Amino acid sequence: MISIETQFSIFLDNRPGALARTCQALAKDGINILALSISDTVDHAVIRMVTSDAKKTAKVLESLHATIHERQVIFMDVPNTPGTLAKVAQKLAEAGINIEYAYCTGGAEQESGYMGEALVRVKACSINHLDLWIRQGIPAYQTHLPHISGCDVSGTVEQLGPGVRGLKVGQAVFIAPGLSCFACEFCRAGQDNLCASYGIMGAKTDGGYAEFAKTLARDVIPIPKGVSFEEAAAFPLVFLTAWHMLVTRAGLARGERVLVHAAGSGTGHAAIQIAKHAGATVYTTVGSDAKVEKAKALGAEAVINYQREDVAARLKDLTEGRGVDVVFEHIGPQTWEGSIRVLAKGGRLVTCGATSGPSVPLDLRYVFSRQLTILGSMMGTRAELLTLTKLIGKRVLKPMIDTVYPLQEARAAQERMLARDVFGKLLLQPEPAGIA
Repeated sequence: MISIETQFSIFLDNRPGALARTCQALAKDGINILALSISDTVDHAVIRMVTSDAKKTAKVLESLHATIHERQVIFMDVPNTPGTLAKVAQKLAEAGINIEYAYCTGGAEQESGYMGEALVRVKACSINHLDLWIRQGIPAYQTHLPHISGCDVSGTVEQLGPGVRGLKVGQAVFIAPGLSCFACEFCRAGQDNLCASYGIMGAKTDGGYAEFAKTLARDVIPIPKGVSFEEAAAFPLVFLTAWHMLVTRAGLARGERVLVHAAGSGTGHAAIQIAKHAGATVYTTVGSDAKVEKAKALGAEAVINYQREDVAARLKDLTEGRGVDVVFEHIGPQTWEGSIRVLAKGGRLVTCGATSGPSVPLDLRYVFSRQLTILGSMMGTRAELLTLTKLIGKRVLKPMIDTVYPLQEARAAQERMLARDVFGKLLLQPEPAGIA
């Protein structure tokens, strides 16, 4: 059986209302949109659609002065035997027909939607600071409304698009928060968090504050046996960020001393466990005495309440004046100068964020005279995420879940994060979840 569809790729100026005007123009001519996907950059949006009338669609789009690329998409059911695809390709070549791309499927359990995509029924979605920044507005992302936040998603596979292998409908999974092309020079080198088109789910795309989340199947990862949906949603972004900072960028070694700011934060509580796993001595800070014992339980050697103690002075006593080898920095101006000052000679400061602001003072004389290293870090690679997934499954590392909110209380959850009244992760749930 053979079916043919005409797929239109339309390049439009990335301005509010561009898609609405396109859809209205098509509707006015009685054209129904059967399938639609959108990708965007700062300058332009690319809309791919299949409609009920290809000829009329082409005329309407031309009247909008849009740049159009029209493609014939052919679906064939052929015997699943060795050599079948080669024979089809050879026949097309003999007819002078060029194949721009091809997908082969082997009978996925349930197929729906676009090639290579998966639809996940959300069981849990964690709150991250990025959710707050997206809501407030952030230059790095040109967010178009309506927008669905949520970077960390776990759930069950609801539907699979054509061409998906290795997943089953009903399978317990989580979605990798980091989105890469896996084709550019960085991705091919295994540095996919440096991808030219890198983005984060819930920021670059719609996320998990919903009952369902759609993504490419390659970004869907099975949950290890015995790990709950809540835990699977709580660890990916923060543990990946902390691992890449400490293990990959800073090269934290056994016996070294590390300062982790904000033990109660998502990345902070992850960093303490990862540093301890690496064999380091961990010092950390908290903003209230109520968090001290929780931080110690994670593996911190000493916990400093920055609200009533001088962090630099306390660390000087703890290290006998030497300082720490590594500072895990993710706060920004509020802690930056102190972070530089507590480093030992030859120390490394690794930073992933700017929660308290984007600009910091820096005395270069102090940096070069003490031979300090300042390292930037963002998210982590897919290989690192898979390593962490195994460690989570073995209970070597364990995300701490502070509170689980119903999805409709997302505002209350974000307000609580802003108030810093959290230790570990806050989660949203469309419905009660449980063990995967």
